[in-house]
Amino acid sequence: LTPAWSIRISRRKEREPVPTFIHRQHPRRVSIRCLREAVNTTLVQEGIRPRAVEISIALVDDAAMRELNARYRGKDSPTDVLSFSQEETIRLPGVPRLLGDIVISVDTAARQAADAGRRLDDEVCHLAIHGILHLLGYDDATAEGYAEMVEKGEQIWRGCRCASTRRRPPRGGT
Repeated sequence: LTPAWSIRISRRKEREPVPTFIHRQHPRRVSIRCLREAVNTTLVQEGIRPRAVEISIALVDDAAMRELNARYRGKDSPTDVLSFSQEETIRLPGVPRLLGDIVISVDTAARQAADAGRRLDDEVCHLAIHGILHLLGYDDATAEGYAEMVEKGEQIWRGCRCASTRRRPPRGGT
């Protein structure tokens, strides 16, 4: 994916390795502040210093997501979120490890949010949390794994300062 433009997310103004790159490839606006909060909260609650890893998040439309889903999962339809692990076996001191890439379909997220009466920002943040959990080794292929990921995602979301107070039912999809 070639970013239309990207934003470096950093809590400090000093020159340090930046853990998250967000590539907006969709014209619809999503809160970068809430997305940053969701990423940082997920990493902290999983016992990872946010500056110890690097994550790339692409916000795309359904056409791009359909292409990726067909290429990598053999499913010729869009999905809400895909995660691509980039875990490196070589670690260099002082350099964040590359955790992976997350791709979120803003179109699918908008439909899911509207169907459930949630804000788009909330849905995108939930999808980012879900994608990060996949990068950290969680799997929702079984009923037990799915239940664990839903519970973990809800726990993380409750820890986010920008979380909407509306109750969010368990999500479907990947």
